[in-house]
Amino acid sequence: MARYSLKSFLRETQNSLLQMFFKREGVLSDFKWISKAKDDKEIPLPETDVDGLAEAIEQIEDDDHAKLICKLRDITSLADANIISTMIEHGKKPRYDIKLAEEFSGNKVEGPFDRVMWVNLYHNDLYRYTLKFIQVISIDGTWDFLIKRKKDYMTDANKLSAFKKSVIKHYVGKGRGEKCIIDDYYSNEDIKQYCYYTFHEDCIKTPLDFNEEGDDVVRKPQHRIFENIFFFEPQTGNLRIHARGERNTEKLADLFCKHMLGLEVRPNRDAKIYDMSKILEKQDFKFDNEATIHKVHVTEIICDMGNNEEITLKTKNRQRKELLLLKRLHMAVGSYGIAHSSAKITKLRFQVEFTVPKGMKKKTRTKEIVLPNRTDLTDDSYDNIIRKHIEKKWKFKKSLPKKTNGKVV
Repeated sequence: MARYSLKSFLRETQNSLLQMFFKREGVLSDFKWISKAKDDKEIPLPETDVDGLAEAIEQIEDDDHAKLICKLRDITSLADANIISTMIEHGKKPRYDIKLAEEFSGNKVEGPFDRVMWVNLYHNDLYRYTLKFIQVISIDGTWDFLIKRKKDYMTDANKLSAFKKSVIKHYVGKGRGEKCIIDDYYSNEDIKQYCYYTFHEDCIKTPLDFNEEGDDVVRKPQHRIFENIFFFEPQTGNLRIHARGERNTEKLADLFCKHMLGLEVRPNRDAKIYDMSKILEKQDFKFDNEATIHKVHVTEIICDMGNNEEITLKTKNRQRKELLLLKRLHMAVGSYGIAHSSAKITKLRFQVEFTVPKGMKKKTRTKEIVLPNRTDLTDDSYDNIIRKHIEKKWKFKKSLPKKTNGKVV
């Protein structure tokens, strides 16, 4: 994610897009976007000549200036290759039906700032969604809970109201304030998913930040937002929760079950969502790849040996010899004189190297799974590839049994 600097922002964004943006915002109407050569010939303002434009922005009246800078900071926060990739993928959904990649190519919109500004100008709904949700999702890891298959599940106003009150009550004693907003969003992809975003009023803080010139640090009052996100998949019975700064995620799962699903008690309380026992059970277990994943490198394994003992195996070099790591894991378990079924892998850290066309920069992600239900996978396009790979290829994630004619299968 790029650090905000006014002059850097102006240099990184095409003048044509800046001109449209400022016109929409109702500022800088008198600014001259052309300059004159010695022969009085008018030429466009050079893209790198930003001093005059920056000075004009600083002279905007206080209220309008503050609002404008806030919007420039928002655009800067999205000028990231991963976020733009997620935005492109999300734009393909029926809700938007936007072919951003083709628009970028056809209009020669290449830089990250240009691309975010383009979406801001031409596809404001998608921009607002990205600004509001994608960054929130990409920050935290998730906790998973197996609840109950409920194909007839629906959201209604009464459920949301009861859920909202319960969340407020849960946090009111923790200095989170008494205001709460819940946005709900329905995602109809491979797996139907209902998403609920709760925004809490939090206390005002004063973090250190750079001033507009970037030559000094100042304390700026900031009204922080506290976000929780609940994802429920009716067809699988999976509830995934992002909860920043929350230690008692189980309580949030209970509140969701009670008010959104009508369950007095959350079922499957002791269910292990991730089961990595296959690594120990199969001497020849391999972290296979697929078309979109070029290589998988295991970098750390923590194994519970029982009797309050655990072993940690890590790789320290770039070769990532995961086969050697697995071999040593099996040797270590054997040296304890216990059955492989008695040991339990509690943490797995691994690096995924994605398949990319020739000439493109290599793309990697380092992720971890921690038992019983914790991952640092986000909800962007790359991490969703990893999530599906873990569940389908490695079969690490459990699911609720299906019922057919009253029989569990």
